[in-house]
Amino acid sequence: NKPGLVLRGPFVRRGPDNAGDFWTPFLPGDTVYVEAVGSEAPNFEIVEIVHFDQHPGGADAEEEEMGAGSVARELSCHLDAMCESVNEFARDATGQMIFLCDGVSCHVCTGTLLNDWDDETAVPWFLTAHHCLSTQAAVNTLEVVWFWQKDACDGTLPTYDTLPRST
Repeated sequence: NKPGLVLRGPFVRRGPDNAGDFWTPFLPGDTVYVEAVGSEAPNFEIVEIVHFDQHPGGADAEEEEMGAGSVARELSCHLDAMCESVNEFARDATGQMIFLCDGVSCHVCTGTLLNDWDDETAVPWFLTAHHCLSTQAAVNTLEVVWFWQKDACDGTLPTYDTLPRST
């Protein structure tokens, strides 16, 4: 395992919707390696690639150019939840969303997990604003990054590229 290498996957068969189309989670850097494993010759096509002009974690452009890649800075919309009197479970249930909105560009927003009070089900409810995510096509590209918060009030942010995420 190379230092700084970020792994995503495995992705199997025809993707999460079994339709053959899916987006991988965010991958940092300028180079991506795709490894196909199986007893038969791989049969897949990379049709589209989205490239961020800014790191979704807010990394400075200078640091990006110098190769740091995952060094982050606060975005103007970032509220330091560690300085607020917020229930820790509610704070940890908030995730940063990255998704393809219009088939061309990616967007970043936030949302929060909700408890499912029905003992008969275990639905993973996730609440966000309608202006953030409003179509099934955008939902199909959704990635949620968890624990994108400082370690203490006025503390430091974690290494964004290694945070847990859901797709």
